[in-house]
Amino acid sequence: MNDNGDNGNARVFGLTPRAARWGLGLSLAANFLVLGLIGGMALKMGDDGRKGPRFHFSEQVVNAAGPERRDAVRALVQQPRDREEQRAAKRARWERMVDLIAKSPFDAGALSAAFDDSDKRRAAYLEERNAAMVKALALLTDDERAALASELRFHLERRAARD
Repeated sequence: MNDNGDNGNARVFGLTPRAARWGLGLSLAANFLVLGLIGGMALKMGDDGRKGPRFHFSEQVVNAAGPERRDAVRALVQQPRDREEQRAAKRARWERMVDLIAKSPFDAGALSAAFDDSDKRRAAYLEERNAAMVKALALLTDDERAALASELRFHLERRAARD
Protein backbone atom coordinates (compact mmCIF):
# COMPACT_ATOMS: atom_id res chain seq x y z
CA MET A 1 0.00 0.00 0.00
CA ASN A 2 1.13 3.52 -0.76
CA ASP A 3 1.10 6.52 1.49
CA ASN A 4 -2.31 7.52 0.15
CA GLY A 5 -3.87 4.08 0.58
CA ASP A 6 -4.80 3.34 -3.06
CA ASN A 7 -2.83 0.12 -3.60
CA GLY A 8 -0.47 1.77 -6.10
CA ASN A 9 -3.23 3.10 -8.39
CA ALA A 10 -2.84 6.76 -9.24
CA ARG A 11 -5.79 8.98 -8.50
CA VAL A 12 -7.25 11.30 -11.13
CA PHE A 13 -8.77 14.50 -9.72
CA GLY A 14 -9.05 12.76 -6.41
CA LEU A 15 -11.08 9.87 -7.89
CA THR A 16 -10.18 6.23 -8.06
CA PRO A 17 -9.27 5.00 -11.54
CA ARG A 18 -12.60 3.21 -11.88
CA ALA A 19 -14.59 6.32 -10.91
CA ALA A 20 -12.44 8.43 -13.27
CA ARG A 21 -13.22 6.03 -16.16
CA TRP A 22 -16.93 6.25 -15.39
CA GLY A 23 -16.75 10.03 -15.23
CA LEU A 24 -14.91 10.20 -18.54
CA GLY A 25 -17.42 7.86 -20.17
CA LEU A 26 -20.39 9.87 -18.91
CA SER A 27 -18.74 13.10 -20.03
CA LEU A 28 -18.15 11.72 -23.53
CA ALA A 29 -21.74 10.43 -23.73
CA ALA A 30 -23.09 13.83 -22.69
CA ASN A 31 -20.89 15.57 -25.26
CA PHE A 32 -22.10 13.27 -28.05
CA LEU A 33 -25.69 13.84 -26.96
CA VAL A 34 -25.28 17.62 -27.08
CA LEU A 35 -23.47 17.48 -30.43
CA GLY A 36 -26.22 15.23 -31.81
CA LEU A 37 -28.95 17.60 -30.68
CA ILE A 38 -27.16 20.63 -32.12
CA GLY A 39 -26.39 18.83 -35.38
CA GLY A 40 -29.95 17.58 -35.69
CA MET A 41 -31.37 21.07 -35.21
CA ALA A 42 -28.87 22.49 -37.70
CA LEU A 43 -30.00 19.95 -40.30
CA LYS A 44 -33.66 20.62 -39.55
CA MET A 45 -33.31 24.40 -39.86
CA GLY A 46 -33.45 26.22 -43.18
CA ASP A 47 -31.04 28.76 -44.62
CA ASP A 48 -32.00 31.59 -42.32
CA GLY A 49 -32.84 29.78 -39.11
CA ARG A 50 -36.47 28.94 -39.78
CA LYS A 51 -37.78 25.41 -39.84
CA GLY A 52 -37.90 23.94 -43.30
CA PRO A 53 -36.41 25.27 -46.49
CA ARG A 54 -36.48 28.95 -47.33
CA PHE A 55 -39.52 30.02 -49.36
CA HIS A 56 -39.96 33.37 -51.06
CA PHE A 57 -42.86 33.91 -53.44
CA SER A 58 -40.86 36.32 -55.58
CA GLU A 59 -38.10 33.72 -56.09
CA GLN A 60 -40.70 31.12 -57.04
CA VAL A 61 -42.20 33.46 -59.66
CA VAL A 62 -38.76 34.19 -61.16
CA ASN A 63 -37.86 30.49 -61.23
CA ALA A 64 -41.18 29.62 -62.90
CA ALA A 65 -40.51 31.96 -65.83
CA GLY A 66 -38.93 30.57 -68.96
CA PRO A 67 -35.29 31.49 -69.64
CA GLU A 68 -36.26 34.08 -72.26
CA ARG A 69 -38.55 35.95 -69.84
CA ARG A 70 -36.67 35.36 -66.58
CA ASP A 71 -34.75 38.67 -66.65
CA ALA A 72 -37.92 40.69 -67.32
CA VAL A 73 -39.77 38.94 -64.50
CA ARG A 74 -36.80 39.41 -62.13
CA ALA A 75 -36.71 43.14 -62.96
CA LEU A 76 -40.39 43.50 -62.03
CA VAL A 77 -40.33 41.36 -58.90
CA GLN A 78 -37.05 42.47 -57.37
CA GLN A 79 -37.21 46.21 -57.82
CA PRO A 80 -34.42 47.81 -55.80
CA ARG A 81 -35.43 49.89 -52.79
CA ASP A 82 -33.35 52.24 -50.73
CA ARG A 83 -33.23 50.23 -47.52
CA GLU A 84 -31.39 52.91 -45.54
CA GLU A 85 -34.06 55.46 -46.38
CA GLN A 86 -36.79 52.98 -45.46
CA ARG A 87 -35.15 52.15 -42.14
CA ALA A 88 -34.63 55.81 -41.28
CA ALA A 89 -38.28 56.61 -42.05
CA LYS A 90 -39.47 53.61 -40.05
CA ARG A 91 -37.24 54.56 -37.12
CA ALA A 92 -38.60 58.14 -37.21
CA ARG A 93 -42.21 56.86 -37.24
CA TRP A 94 -41.53 54.57 -34.28
CA GLU A 95 -39.78 57.32 -32.33
CA ARG A 96 -42.79 59.58 -32.92
CA MET A 97 -45.16 56.84 -31.73
CA VAL A 98 -43.05 56.20 -28.62
CA ASP A 99 -43.03 59.94 -27.87
CA LEU A 100 -46.82 60.03 -28.25
CA ILE A 101 -47.22 57.02 -25.97
CA ALA A 102 -45.01 58.60 -23.29
CA LYS A 103 -46.61 62.05 -23.63
CA SER A 104 -48.54 63.36 -20.66
CA PRO A 105 -51.43 64.04 -20.95
CA PHE A 106 -52.01 61.13 -23.30
CA ASP A 107 -53.33 62.19 -26.73
CA ALA A 108 -55.22 59.20 -28.13
CA GLY A 109 -56.16 61.08 -31.30
CA ALA A 110 -52.56 61.91 -32.21
CA LEU A 111 -51.43 58.34 -31.55
CA SER A 112 -54.30 56.97 -33.60
CA ALA A 113 -53.33 59.33 -36.46
CA ALA A 114 -49.71 58.13 -36.23
CA PHE A 115 -50.84 54.50 -36.42
CA ASP A 116 -53.09 55.33 -39.38
CA ASP A 117 -50.19 57.07 -41.14
CA SER A 118 -48.00 54.01 -40.60
CA ASP A 119 -50.78 51.76 -41.92
CA LYS A 120 -51.21 53.97 -45.01
CA ARG A 121 -47.48 53.82 -45.77
CA ARG A 122 -47.50 50.05 -45.41
CA ALA A 123 -50.61 49.76 -47.60
CA ALA A 124 -49.00 51.93 -50.30
CA TYR A 125 -45.91 49.73 -50.29
CA LEU A 126 -48.00 46.54 -50.48
CA GLU A 127 -50.09 47.97 -53.31
CA GLU A 128 -46.94 48.79 -55.28
CA ARG A 129 -45.42 45.37 -54.61
CA ASN A 130 -48.62 43.51 -55.48
CA ALA A 131 -48.98 45.44 -58.75
CA ALA A 132 -45.43 44.43 -59.69
CA MET A 133 -46.20 40.78 -58.87
CA VAL A 134 -49.35 40.86 -61.04
CA LYS A 135 -47.31 42.27 -63.93
CA ALA A 136 -44.66 39.60 -63.43
CA LEU A 137 -47.25 36.81 -63.30
CA ALA A 138 -48.84 38.16 -66.50
CA LEU A 139 -45.53 37.51 -68.28
CA LEU A 140 -45.69 33.79 -67.47
CA THR A 141 -47.29 31.31 -69.85
CA ASP A 142 -50.32 29.27 -68.79
CA ASP A 143 -48.15 26.18 -68.26
CA GLU A 144 -45.66 28.13 -66.13
CA ARG A 145 -48.46 29.57 -63.99
CA ALA A 146 -49.97 26.08 -63.56
CA ALA A 147 -46.57 24.69 -62.49
CA LEU A 148 -46.12 27.60 -60.08
CA ALA A 149 -49.60 27.04 -58.62
CA SER A 150 -48.80 23.35 -58.15
CA GLU A 151 -45.58 24.18 -56.34
CA LEU A 152 -47.36 26.75 -54.14
CA ARG A 153 -50.03 24.17 -53.24
CA PHE A 154 -47.28 21.73 -52.27
CA HIS A 155 -45.71 24.32 -49.94
CA LEU A 156 -49.09 25.19 -48.42
CA GLU A 157 -49.90 21.53 -47.76
CA ARG A 158 -46.48 20.94 -46.24
CA ARG A 159 -46.86 23.98 -43.99
CA ALA A 160 -50.37 22.87 -42.95
CA ALA A 161 -48.98 19.44 -42.04
CA ARG A 162 -46.19 21.05 -40.02
CA ASP A 163 -48.50 23.48 -38.18
